[in-house]
Amino acid sequence: MIKIPSALIVLLFISEILQIFQIFAIAGYGFALVDLIILLIFTSAFYQFVFQKKKFALPDKKVFWSIAGLLFASIFSLIGLLSWGAGSDAIIQYFKTFAHFTFVVSIAFVALSTDISIESLYSAIKSLLIISIFVNIYAIYQLFARMFGLPGGYLEITNVGFLNRDYGTEVGEMKQIVLTFENFYRATSIYSEPSSLALFNVWIILFVLIPSFAKTKKFIQNEKWNIFIGILAIITLFLTFSMTGLAMISAIVIFLIIVAKIQIKKYLIPVLMGAIVLTATDFILKDFTKVSILELFASRIEGIFTQNKGGGISGESAPQRIKTMKNGWMLFTKSPIFGIGSGNTYHFPGSQARFADSSFFHVLSEMGMIGITFFFLMFLLAFQIGKQMWQMIEKMKIRNPKLATLQAVSYPLIILIIFQAMILANLIGIASFWIYFSIILITYRNTVKELESDTL
Repeated sequence: MIKIPSALIVLLFISEILQIFQIFAIAGYGFALVDLIILLIFTSAFYQFVFQKKKFALPDKKVFWSIAGLLFASIFSLIGLLSWGAGSDAIIQYFKTFAHFTFVVSIAFVALSTDISIESLYSAIKSLLIISIFVNIYAIYQLFARMFGLPGGYLEITNVGFLNRDYGTEVGEMKQIVLTFENFYRATSIYSEPSSLALFNVWIILFVLIPSFAKTKKFIQNEKWNIFIGILAIITLFLTFSMTGLAMISAIVIFLIIVAKIQIKKYLIPVLMGAIVLTATDFILKDFTKVSILELFASRIEGIFTQNKGGGISGESAPQRIKTMKNGWMLFTKSPIFGIGSGNTYHFPGSQARFADSSFFHVLSEMGMIGITFFFLMFLLAFQIGKQMWQMIEKMKIRNPKLATLQAVSYPLIILIIFQAMILANLIGIASFWIYFSIILITYRNTVKELESDTL
């Protein structure tokens, strides 16, 4: 069976956080380090298949066909594209989008059909936790660097792909998107904008918290380092001032209460400590910036419900997100079966957005009913897999502790990914989505392998 080298899996997760930097550009697409690692993984699989006569093997064809169905939906969306008389620019955009979509979706196919060891995935997540220390310390430094004009306050985005995402250009260079509130600058660290850093820290908090609550083997064995990483992630998430991050953390808490059935009384001290950390962070920053982030959060939450009455704070993204979703629905009504064509939200006549700020509306508008059917099927099957693996944790703790840990994180991970897909734009078209989705697939394949060994 085809086996993917462990080093490539670790590098895949590490390189995912460096996407604002490109190695070179091809036809307006910034080829980043993560693309190179993905290409090396594909090359390794291809070499073993062709020259070493090793085979791909699928533990579950239903999951495979649900993901493949999205590719077929993208192909069929060409019918919808041609039906509205698309010009050459729109057709070229379709083929570019389809080529890239095929490239990133193939990550899932490799994760599902090749031998990727639990040890390599476990090490990859452990590496992310360690790297998060440096990412988050830099985010905190960056806040003060921007206030006082110190070096490293902003990073230049070299990836030309971000030009297509309405990123501002200053003196011929793309800079990180940073909204300011008086002297408070939202944290970005090595990411292009605050919400991306927030999402990274949601995953870090998930990887720290879930093994503790599920009582499985932790990715970082030293408890002091575990706490330090978790506190840094919470502080940095707070500094991103991201409603998306807040919503996803709330989803983790709901998961722990409803699914993990934690007894809140037992965790009053950690919750109290977290509240003290955030209050202290807010107090210190207010002393420097004269702005309370807690008060900003309160104003922003209130503003979401009072936008039509003139409430809210400057720069609130919720109304714009809703507008792009309505635009996506409008495009769906123009071609409900096949969609308007992959990558063509911007090119369709009368469209008022580059993309829909929801992967649901993105798939619905560009791939129609065919695409959204496979979209939901893929998530439904992944959810069922996550739930089944969660129920096996106790059995697996003794025979394969690392697999038990990955089973524990897979269930809340797929719930968060589904939630994320509802509120964030075009996730299925980026490598990051499929890299994190592959955690569930790799864990599932290894679970099946472990269970099959019982019957031998």
